[in-house]
Amino acid sequence: MMKRSQSFTSLALLLLCQVSVACAEAVSNCCNALSQEASLAGKVYFPNTSNYRGLVESIWSASAALPPWCFVQPESAEDTAVVIQTLVSNECSFGILSGGHGDFPASNSIKEGVTIDFGRMNQTTYDPVEKIASIGPGSSWQPVYETLEPYGVTVTGGRAGGVGVAGFTTGGGNSFHSTSHGWACDNAKNFQVVLANGTIVDANADEHNDLWQALKGGSGNFGLVTRFDMYVIEFPDPTKPNIWGGIAQYELSAADDLTDAYVDFVENNHLDKNSSTMLYWVYTH
Repeated sequence: MMKRSQSFTSLALLLLCQVSVACAEAVSNCCNALSQEASLAGKVYFPNTSNYRGLVESIWSASAALPPWCFVQPESAEDTAVVIQTLVSNECSFGILSGGHGDFPASNSIKEGVTIDFGRMNQTTYDPVEKIASIGPGSSWQPVYETLEPYGVTVTGGRAGGVGVAGFTTGGGNSFHSTSHGWACDNAKNFQVVLANGTIVDANADEHNDLWQALKGGSGNFGLVTRFDMYVIEFPDPTKPNIWGGIAQYELSAADDLTDAYVDFVENNHLDKNSSTMLYWVYTH
């Protein structure tokens, strides 16, 4: 997860389990069909199994942890293509679980359908020649940063390590580097995407440009993103990949002064593009 984040999508709510017989048939058509695919052997989890329970419990928000008919965990774009082809051919509703950081129902799972969990696709690799980080949709930002740190680079990722890569990036992605480098989606050179017919494509400035642009804020509604190729940010001193920060707490009586200070910061943020701040009102003991 780990806080697990990305978005929910639905092929179409074609199966409405209004009676138990219809539900049983739908489960059989969808989950059993997945489990019978040779390439998905051992990757489909049914209720009343420890793997299934673990996946439900891994979702960060209890209100978002909907129990699906089954989970399927692809390990590659090719696996994902088999998953989506099977779901489409059987007219199955589905949800997408990537980072699992969504906090509302249907943000990362589905109750009447199949949940595609990208938790096994969580690798990060770095190409120092092209200066591109390739990140799996099932990763959260902390391991991404840790992988890139020895190279003296980072990316426009989440401000909390447990936030998921996929939902954050396809949803926009406001990072510590937004003033200087834009949002996370602005720094995606390429998305590897599995389309509804199982085709695996690259979406970038030169290929499938419309899809590339749609995914920058379009969440999981245009395809299943199986890899994010992102431009990196180089630290001034690669041996010191540090970001300085902290938290200051004030009484509620300081709210007006804090608001004025925040407005002043925003209006002058262009004078120091490496600075970032957030202002929260919270209840705490």
